[in-house]
Amino acid sequence: MWRAARGGRGCVGSLPHYRRRGHTAPTAATAACHRLTPPSHPHPHHPEADEVTEALAHQLAGLLRPASGVDAGCCGGGAATDGAAESTGSPRLVIYTGAGVSTSTGIGDYRGPKGVWTNLAEGIIPDETCDYSAARPSYTHMAIKKLVDVGLCAGVTSTNLDGLHMKSGLSPMENLAELHGNMFCERCVRCSAEAFRAFPIQRTPKRFTGRYCDCGGCFMDSGIDFGQMLPFRHLGLAEKQAKSQTLSLVLGTSLRVQPSCDLPLANDATLTIVNKQETPHDSRSTIRSFAACDDFMLALMTALGLEVDEPPLVVEGPGSLTATALKKRTKELTQLMRANMHMHADAEATNRVAVGEAVADVWVEVATEDGRVYYHNTETDETAWERP
Repeated sequence: MWRAARGGRGCVGSLPHYRRRGHTAPTAATAACHRLTPPSHPHPHHPEADEVTEALAHQLAGLLRPASGVDAGCCGGGAATDGAAESTGSPRLVIYTGAGVSTSTGIGDYRGPKGVWTNLAEGIIPDETCDYSAARPSYTHMAIKKLVDVGLCAGVTSTNLDGLHMKSGLSPMENLAELHGNMFCERCVRCSAEAFRAFPIQRTPKRFTGRYCDCGGCFMDSGIDFGQMLPFRHLGLAEKQAKSQTLSLVLGTSLRVQPSCDLPLANDATLTIVNKQETPHDSRSTIRSFAACDDFMLALMTALGLEVDEPPLVVEGPGSLTATALKKRTKELTQLMRANMHMHADAEATNRVAVGEAVADVWVEVATEDGRVYYHNTETDETAWERP
């Protein structure tokens, strides 16, 4: 089990080091006090006090407990019964996540102090050296997975492309709608089928990946840019979840991009927002926390009595190849291609000797994947589009 403490920070390829601290559940009076007087605005130098975060998380836990099917046995890590989860009057929670749930893994956000849009507005080129393949799910990702497993969360809608929800164990198009795509997923332009890869999908100028679906259609990366249509199936799943929600929990998003920003308000759901910056929907929230997502989720899981699993070590499957492994594979492929070219050159020279020709030409004709022909010098390793 993942034992956590506040203030944990991680980096790419490593986990935040959490340990359980001695949290005491806030009293009803304390919770009621903070329910009416949440912080009015964020301040980078004055983070939300621990006791405020705990009181707000305790309030949300109180909304989740009635008829939720989580009893003393379940709180130890078991699953909620189907009957309890489907019982009349059970709260139906849908969680909405943005870039803020991944910042503790080393992945940057967009509108934070050092976010992509913030840097660009200040004339700073954003750092794009992050190895997304090596990143592992944060405490928040794994806490969300636990809430889904025990039946307290009906589904998750995310605008993140980092694939960390998938790495945590959630299943796209089952309990996870990814409105802005997944960097490990490519989508067929003809039938919309999705294929998940062990490596990040490279975005090309025309967006096509060079691979083809079983239907014959071309695969393209699944990322969504401003002004583009959202994937219909994922949007349909997100809207279906939103129409039946009674509680919505927003984590790490500023709620400024439509239509995803309006989904948490659907069905007049009781709204909880956890984000360090203000959002346009703060005035409509019942619970508003300016804490870090990991801190709030730690307080929530403590209030619910749930233990959070450590993230799985992905050794194969989608998102399993790190940048180092990709470089190694590329180097091995290059060496293999070079060896094949030398083998063909030797075979051609042998044939020439067999028919009595002089072996003077060291330039070998080679064809690219798109059919273009170039020439490779087997002695100097030079290449040329025309035979010298």
